[in-house]
Amino acid sequence: MAPSANPANAQYKVDEKVLCFHGPMLYEAKILDTRVNEKRDEIEYKVHYKGWKNTWDEFVPTDRLRKMTEDNLRIQQQLKQTTTSVPPATTPLPTSGRGRPAEPRRTKRPRDLDDHEKRELKLYTPEEFKAILVDDWENVTKSQQLVKLPRRPSVAEIIDGYRDGGLSQAEMELLEEFCAGLRLYFHKCLGVMLLYRFERQQYADILKEYGGNKDMGEIYGGEHLLRLFVSLPELITHTNMDTQAIAKLRQHLDGLARYMVVNRKRIFESRYESGESD
Repeated sequence: MAPSANPANAQYKVDEKVLCFHGPMLYEAKILDTRVNEKRDEIEYKVHYKGWKNTWDEFVPTDRLRKMTEDNLRIQQQLKQTTTSVPPATTPLPTSGRGRPAEPRRTKRPRDLDDHEKRELKLYTPEEFKAILVDDWENVTKSQQLVKLPRRPSVAEIIDGYRDGGLSQAEMELLEEFCAGLRLYFHKCLGVMLLYRFERQQYADILKEYGGNKDMGEIYGGEHLLRLFVSLPELITHTNMDTQAIAKLRQHLDGLARYMVVNRKRIFESRYESGESD
């Protein structure tokens, strides 16, 4: 790492107030320093989170930062509402989707999240998922290729396929709520947290073509759904879900994972195509 007080192409300045992603939420922060990550050929910013101890200060890449604008402040409020207003027993969570796929790792959390430390979601994570995630990561970030959209089957079709798998009538209502919650979170969080940097122009083109109100679960497919799935164990700590709710959520997510493994050739047999970055 090469420290630099003010890189020429830095998008943010020292002492600038910004919004910074930590997990699925945006927090107010201040830029303390900058440096150039020569290995990744990108600028990183040392941030101090407002109201947190200095021990939480960290260097973050540019794509975790947002300017302190009215639009971004509205997004911050929307994310707060998303993680608290949807029925917790049936709601999965957003994720950043950045970095090399791996087993979800436990990261330090800010002071205002400490009361959720004991909540854990242990999921059945098939070995097949790991290979798919690595291939997906390499195709997009190394080969600079994109999943051809719209995908078939789509996220919505995958979830509907799991829903139609056959539960008793008594369990169907909860299953319907789970599926609706999963689709809602995917739609709301795709553009904010699930995309690699190289995919953002494609996403902008999709919004332009279909409009902002189009359900993104009808456009994207299993690759992006899988990015959400593998990060849930870490992100569950950001909700107020109780033990019973977590157990029910785990039951349905395990069932969805098994459904996706059984149908993996149909779900993940995706063709990537060359694309232009933004």
